[in-house]
Amino acid sequence: MARLLSAPWIVLTLALGLTTACRRTNPAFQANGTGTAGGGSGSSATAAATSTATAGSASAGGSTTGTAECGDGVRQSPEECDGADLGGVTCLGQGFSGGSVACRDDCTLDFGGCTGSGCGDGVIDPGEACDDQDLGGASCGDVGKQAGQPTCTLTCQIDYGGCYTCGDDVAEGPEVCDGDDVGGKTCDSFAQEGYHGPEPVACMPDCKAFDFSDCSLCGNDIKEDDEVCDGQDLDGLACPDVGNYDAGDLACEDDCSAFNISSCTSCGDGAIEGTEACEPGLDPPKTCKDLGFDMAKPAPDGGVACNDDCTFDTSGCCNGLNKPCNTDDNCCMGFVCNANLGACAPSICKVSGALCNFPVECCSEKCNSGACM
Repeated sequence: MARLLSAPWIVLTLALGLTTACRRTNPAFQANGTGTAGGGSGSSATAAATSTATAGSASAGGSTTGTAECGDGVRQSPEECDGADLGGVTCLGQGFSGGSVACRDDCTLDFGGCTGSGCGDGVIDPGEACDDQDLGGASCGDVGKQAGQPTCTLTCQIDYGGCYTCGDDVAEGPEVCDGDDVGGKTCDSFAQEGYHGPEPVACMPDCKAFDFSDCSLCGNDIKEDDEVCDGQDLDGLACPDVGNYDAGDLACEDDCSAFNISSCTSCGDGAIEGTEACEPGLDPPKTCKDLGFDMAKPAPDGGVACNDDCTFDTSGCCNGLNKPCNTDDNCCMGFVCNANLGACAPSICKVSGALCNFPVECCSEKCNSGACM
């Protein structure tokens, strides 16, 4: 070490000695009291010595101030790191879940010591209580619940929201209800399912469904509680009992809250309604042919009329040959009603061998191959 430190002084002494020698022998120095010659000056020697000393010092120190040198423990551009100086880079900051970042000999970062790829990789890493399906052994018993299954959140923490104990009067997790805890629901809350009533619903023993046994059910054909009627159960009433009607079919509304009177009628009120076929005083809406007859009888009694009970009067309609009849009045064009065959027939029957189309034409009431038998 002493030799290294003395080297610059030796160089400096030699340089000063040479300068002195030159001043003694060089006429220019002797002539010029300022010590300058040939455009130089005395300061040039000092500069040379200083330069030499600096050079010597550089060679002795091994580095140059302001230049990055890998291995000196100081991270400088373009180094990613240097020794323990990682520039604040961590495994967590790079998306890993744990571990330590290191620095290679060439001052580049080494992430080989990092662990896990983060929450969601199915592996429980440091800081995670669970990961995906791996619950780390967690169970509902951890929070004092008897049933259910905990789950893992998106931040890899245990969620016990699916845990419950049926019978503790607290509806939780997948429970629909629990004992008296029915969420404030009453029978009326389930009107769309047909139940009604102000009383609370009950809860099934397994806590998975409501119990409607104490509710009234519309649609079971049994009038109960506050129902006006239920299906066919009209409480023994008919149309005349619920309004100014004299006939018709009383029914019940789908929600059991009222009677349906759309088919109730009041014949004679000037309107065809409900089950009425017609209304006295109004032109009948049907003709004889509409009602299955061949034609209307001649005026003034021909055609369809309306009875006092709002049913059709078809006595003005009649049928032709071989058409149904009950009496001769049902037959037109001189035909009479053959009581045996129940069909309109000629007033004079045809004898055996006469041409025929229908048995009613023949006295024998038998027509075979177009001839009376």
